[in-house]
Amino acid sequence: AEWPYQIYARALESQGRSVEAGMAWAEAERRDPADERNAVGHGRALLALGRPRQAREALRRAATLAPNSATVQAELAAAALACGAPEEAELESQLALDLDAANPQVLLARVDVLEAGGAGEAVIPLLGRASALSREDLGPARRLLRHQLGVGAWADAQRLARGTLRAHTARLEAWNDAAWCAYCAADAERCHALALDGLQRVGAQEPLVRWLGRVLVELCDGERREALLDETVEQLTRRAPQAIKPLAL
Repeated sequence: AEWPYQIYARALESQGRSVEAGMAWAEAERRDPADERNAVGHGRALLALGRPRQAREALRRAATLAPNSATVQAELAAAALACGAPEEAELESQLALDLDAANPQVLLARVDVLEAGGAGEAVIPLLGRASALSREDLGPARRLLRHQLGVGAWADAQRLARGTLRAHTARLEAWNDAAWCAYCAADAERCHALALDGLQRVGAQEPLVRWLGRVLVELCDGERREALLDETVEQLTRRAPQAIKPLAL
């Protein structure tokens, strides 16, 4: 049976052990070449190993077995991009989207292709859907925020950052992005407050310490900087003393 190898391969992938995962998927495919999941896993591992042409061969085997699989088409699009074949990636990512527009992997594959082609603003609605469909994964929301800030959609970016932070108060990424959003809006007080609150919640993490420094150096001057510096030292002493040294002002 091939299923023990499938389980083993997925576990190896989750640990970033691509070489061993590829071997496990290859064995699963050898045992059951009619199951497209084995060819997909084999292709995905080969792509992770920097062997996109061999990955495409495996994924084309999967596409022969499951021609209407949006997941297979999304993986093919990723492999085509890695092979330097943007036109094929365009076709495959669009086909995947046509097959299943409610699949986060498919949406993100389409985003990757559009980004590679320089179509920045066009990815915003796709990332919005991907973010809504995968709330536990902050990746799509973080990419969406970057694009919103890039096109100057400040209100949308701030709304997204606030919502993400409410849902993920224990995640450094959520605090970092909320502070980043405030910084981009030149809101020194809010960026400062978010960095301090984040330090208290998730510990003396370097990205949050860096936002404190950037607020003081880049968004403040003169008496305002002195006042905020005094407040920063006072608040850190009380709430996150381990962050005072990394601040290194």
